[in-house]
Amino acid sequence: MSSEGMGQQQGKRSAVAEAARGVARWRNRRGLTVEQLAQRSGIPTIVLFAIEGGQHDPAIDLLDGLASVLKVRLIDLFDAGEDQIMGPVSVDIADDL
Repeated sequence: MSSEGMGQQQGKRSAVAEAARGVARWRNRRGLTVEQLAQRSGIPTIVLFAIEGGQHDPAIDLLDGLASVLKVRLIDLFDAGEDQIMGPVSVDIADDL
């Protein structure tokens, strides 16, 4: 495999890993257990455990279905957690004038 192909594979794994963390993060925010999410989504519990554990590469339609059940946008599964998001930045420019 070329280094370009390996880089693309690495990027895919990173995106899938981020989405898996997003599923777990949003599931917890919604106060759901893995079993409850499995029941609501129709996805077997073992598959959800594998997704959240980074052992399963879910298809985009599966992630979209989970996002729908979690009442978030698909992109929200890929977004950084609150601890990685910067808050508003305030700059006082009066002293510079």
